[in-house]
This record gives sequence, structure tokens and C-alpha cells, in this order.
Amino acid sequence: MTTDDKVSGFILIPILGIDLFLTAILYLITVIFLFSNTPTAAELGYGINSSLVAEQQQQVIFLGAGIWIAYVAFFSLTLKRSLGHILLGTQLDAADISRFKVFFSLLLSPLFFFDRLLGINTKRVDKPSIVHKGFTLIGSLLSLVAFPGLLLYLLLIAFVIFAPRENIDPSFTLCGERFCLVKPNDSCEKNIDSTRNKAVEIIGQDSTGTGFLISDSLVLTNYHVVENESTVTIRESNGRTSVANIYNANPDLDIAILVGQFTVNDHVQFVDPRLFGEGTTDLYAIGYPGQALRQPGTGSVTVTSGIYSAFLDYADYDLHLVQTDAAINPGNSGGPLVNKCGQVFGMITLIERLDPFTGDIKEGLGYALSSTMLVPELNRLSKE
Repeated sequence: MTTDDKVSGFILIPILGIDLFLTAILYLITVIFLFSNTPTAAELGYGINSSLVAEQQQQVIFLGAGIWIAYVAFFSLTLKRSLGHILLGTQLDAADISRFKVFFSLLLSPLFFFDRLLGINTKRVDKPSIVHKGFTLIGSLLSLVAFPGLLLYLLLIAFVIFAPRENIDPSFTLCGERFCLVKPNDSCEKNIDSTRNKAVEIIGQDSTGTGFLISDSLVLTNYHVVENESTVTIRESNGRTSVANIYNANPDLDIAILVGQFTVNDHVQFVDPRLFGEGTTDLYAIGYPGQALRQPGTGSVTVTSGIYSAFLDYADYDLHLVQTDAAINPGNSGGPLVNKCGQVFGMITLIERLDPFTGDIKEGLGYALSSTMLVPELNRLSKE
């Protein structure tokens, strides 16, 4: 190698800028491919401090390191220089250069001093052309993004590895891991806005119904609302619309979970109705009724009030129902039934209008699938 072949060490900046940027693109594409159709652990309801979320964070972070290693291995073993070197017309050179040495040189290229420790220099193999100069400029510009991105990536690695996973207060909505029943609360000032804002209108081809957000990617509703639909439109209380698919369902219990990408919200609080007084606790049915009188996708979420009439335990059918006299109408199916603190007693599922024996009209008989059934089924369905 002649002295004229040598290039300034600053040439490593655009070379590394190109290599890091291309690797970042490959990383982004891979992550999108792996997770575009699969909800993350956090989206499925796991607490941010849970071990499963931490494990998935580590997998995603270290995937980036794996892609960088694969990128370096491919170019070092086949061409003995990276794509950045090729585009700038340079290559690595040493007295006893080998693919093994090239591999480690490229792998640790973000450490600019490492080449010197190995006795490796960068030289030109092609006479500088306008193409090489153009890619030098491009690489320099990409380095303005690539190097801060690399620093951020290293900080994320440190966070994922060393961030403490704290124990969460048992009253927290997800009890540290997944969906669960929280401590009952009936001493608050009336405030159901948090849960009302999580109620969504489900618009299908032939019908509409109600559901409610249980995470930022999951909606809970009745199976009969979506059983004939392949995809549905979700209209949130803030007017935002998006498409959702059935993630999992239990038709026997009339429960379905829809998956999509929704407005980020804190999780709803499920509570055990048996810990509240029957006949003395006010309940509120939230939903989008009156579908016969309005166009789907119009109107706002409504609230009707009533009394917690009874907790019905049908042990032979493994069925728990909450009975209420709150006004429930077509379109309410799949909506939450809550107390004045916004805690979910159950999911509205049916109304009873006629006595099956006398044919008399019956009023004030609305039913919700109890949270005591919903929570274990949610944990099962969102885990499969």
C-alpha cells in the first residue's frame, strides 16, 4: 500500500453512517414483520414492570445487535469490506489482513480506535469519482442520524438490563401482571368518565354494538356482536376510527376480544360485584344504543343508571350474571356496567323483555356477564 492509497480517518464517519443507517432500516423492517400481527405483552395487558414485558423488551433490543452481527458477517466473509466501504471506494488493509480480522474490525467499527489496535488502515481501491464523493456526502449526512441513534440504542440496552422491576401495589389495575379484580371502592365522588371514555362503538356490515378498551390494543365485547364479521370498525369516544379483527373468543360465554391499535389509555378496573350491597349500589350502563334511530358511526356514548339488583350464580353452567334495572337497549351489548367510581361489575350481554311462561312484558331485567367470569377468561383468551 502506498502513501497515496491511505485516506484520512475521518472517512470512517460516512462509511459507518451508511452501515449503521442500513442496519437500522433492516432492524425496523424485521421488528415490524415480527410484531405487526402479534400484540406485544404490554398490549395484551401485562404490566410494564412485569417479567414478561422485560423479557420481550430484551428480545427486541438484542435483535438489533443480532442484525448488526449478521450484516457484518455477511460482508466481511464474502467481500472483506462493508457496503459503506464499497460505496466510498475503500477497503480495510493490514500486513496480515484476514476475513476474521476484517469481521472484528467491522463489528467494532463504532469504536474508532479499535482499528489502530489491530494495525488496520483504510485505503482507497478505486480512484475517487463523483459517485464516491456523492456517497461520502450522503454518508456524512446519515451519520448525523446514525450516531445519535446508536447512542440511544446503547442507552436502551442499559435500561432494559439494569432497570429495576418494582413490586406493584396490589390495588393497581393489573395487579402487577395481567387483568385481575381490584379492591372495591364505593367511597369516591361519582366519576365514571375514565371508563366512559374507554367505551367504543363497534360497527360491522350488518349491525353495531358496544365494546370497551381493556388495553391500547384490545377491545372486549360480546361474541354475538362480531360473530358474523371478519373485520369491524372501532369508533372511540374521541371520534377516532380504526379497523380491528377478532383476536380470540369464547362463543359459549359470549365473549370476544378484538385486536387493533387504539388510543393509549390506562386499563379499566374490574371489581368483584359480590363485595357490594345488592339493592343499595348504583350502577351505570355505558354504550351506544338506539341503532335503529341513527346511522352507525354517529352519536355519542350514553349512560343509563339503575340499581345493582342481584348477583346470579348458575353453578351448573359456570355462569355468573349481574342483574340491574338500568335501561339497556339494542346496541348496549358488549358495554361496561360500572359503579359510580367507574369500576367494572361486568359486561352487558342481554335484556329480558318477556316472561317465558306467561308472555307478560317484563321491565328492569338487564344482565351483564360478571367480572368474576370475565377476568379469568380474559387472562386465558389473551394468552393463547
